[in-house]
Amino acid sequence: MSNLSVELRNMAREQGLCDKWFGEWKDDSDNSTLFDKYKRGIDFCISKNYPSLEFMRSHWNKDELEKNGIFLDSENSECKGIKGTFIVNGDSNVNFHYDLFSSADIYVRHDSKIKVNAEGESRIMVNLYDYAEVGVNCSMDAKVYIYNHSLKSKITSIGENEPYIS
Repeated sequence: MSNLSVELRNMAREQGLCDKWFGEWKDDSDNSTLFDKYKRGIDFCISKNYPSLEFMRSHWNKDELEKNGIFLDSENSECKGIKGTFIVNGDSNVNFHYDLFSSADIYVRHDSKIKVNAEGESRIMVNLYDYAEVGVNCSMDAKVYIYNHSLKSKITSIGENEPYIS
């Protein structure tokens, strides 16, 4: 039985995790499963600041997190054409590059900064929180959709196409 899984499960319950998710959480979840849970429950995690940055820093290394699409205090990281869900936490600086028919969901939090280069037919969704910043370079028929959840975040665009902001 993974003590980390049990600890995270109990912490989530204290934060108000619903009965359904609590009941489905296996006590022996490995890190890969825990990272998947984090992504699937990202709305809960963001609203509760769960787990805290300090907790994440003390339990996982950056390489392991990045291999699973989670960035924490990452400096000048690159993500090229990888589809999926990405979460950028802490004081990170990440460049995302997409072309052809790529798609991704990116959640940017805290003091993180990202750049999104999108071209071809790619479709990228970016959610901004806290003091996060995004720079967008969008060309051809690519589309970048930005969902801004903070009055303190910053959006810049230098490409042929403006991002869609809501």
